[in-house]
Amino acid sequence: MDEAGEVALEDYARVLTRSAAAESLPSDEPGSVAGVHLCGAPQPLPVTALADIEGFAASLLAGRAGGLGWS
Repeated sequence: MDEAGEVALEDYARVLTRSAAAESLPSDEPGSVAGVHLCGAPQPLPVTALADIEGFAASLLAGRAGGLGWS
């Protein structure tokens, strides 16, 4: 995942969960992220929101998502 993809993932997760901020967590595997840290997220997060974020990340990695144009 490139830098633009990471920014898109962070923004997507932040908006979807209504969090104050989001930051992608680095992975040992090049081109991927280990997860997204959400700051100020309402608790508990709906399982559907987590699935949506994972699906969006998978789409970014597969080149199917619009990157920064998702909104």
